[in-house]
Amino acid sequence: MKLIELAQKIKKENEEQLGKMNEKIIAIIIREAFEQINIEIKKTDDGRINIPRLGKFIVRMIEKEEEGKSVMIKRIIFKPIMD
Repeated sequence: MKLIELAQKIKKENEEQLGKMNEKIIAIIIREAFEQINIEIKKTDDGRINIPRLGKFIVRMIEKEEEGKSVMIKRIIFKPIMD
């Protein structure tokens, strides 16, 4: 799904709250929200990031062997909210 499609859907389902807000503006807000989630994931080496009404991201540093050497990599698991 493209951001503009998501913005259109959000606008349609929240017409009273969003009024005549331009779909491109809504898409920018969505993009920025995703960017902020991305920043939080990058800052977190071990823990959970809970996003209300979306779910949680579980972040762990794990040891993995690459080319005969042990390296630490970040593993991210997303668990969506189940209604």
